[in-house]
Amino acid sequence: LFILWFGIRTFRLLTSIWRSPKELREEYTLVRIPHIKGPASFLHYLIWSPELDDTSEKGRFIMAHEKCHIRERHTLDLIWMEILTAACWLNPAVWLLRSDLRRTHEYLADQAAVKASGHNPLRKIILESHFGTTGIPVVNHFQSQIKARLMMSESNSKPRQVWRYLLVLPMVFLAIACS
Repeated sequence: LFILWFGIRTFRLLTSIWRSPKELREEYTLVRIPHIKGPASFLHYLIWSPELDDTSEKGRFIMAHEKCHIRERHTLDLIWMEILTAACWLNPAVWLLRSDLRRTHEYLADQAAVKASGHNPLRKIILESHFGTTGIPVVNHFQSQIKARLMMSESNSKPRQVWRYLLVLPMVFLAIACS
């Protein structure tokens, strides 16, 4: 059932891509799909909502974010993860791994977008972004794990505080002693 549902959603996405106007660019193909709420990427397609201005600061940042997903081929990771989830759907570790993989992809794309734009408008853009997504599992949506991404962007702007990690050491030794 997971594979069937995955296939149906992927087929719908590909149908929308084929029917929508496309612009060939250097690294990707820009597809403007009106019924998809936010920007996303799938294989070499950058799916863009006509409502979003790609020349604005927000648009350029999100474009750099999605281009990172395309460049690093995150869609292939997500496809493999969906197949693994379908095969091992009873294993809770697979579901945790799936969530962590998505989060890691978003962190990597956020960092690439910050480097490309030269400044960090991430917090402002994430909070201004609308939250509607299509729920397609192999599409990298810009609006995911908002709180975690905000925390990650904030932690990158502050120097590391090693002493916090050192406070954990007594707890580790206590746990080892008790066991």
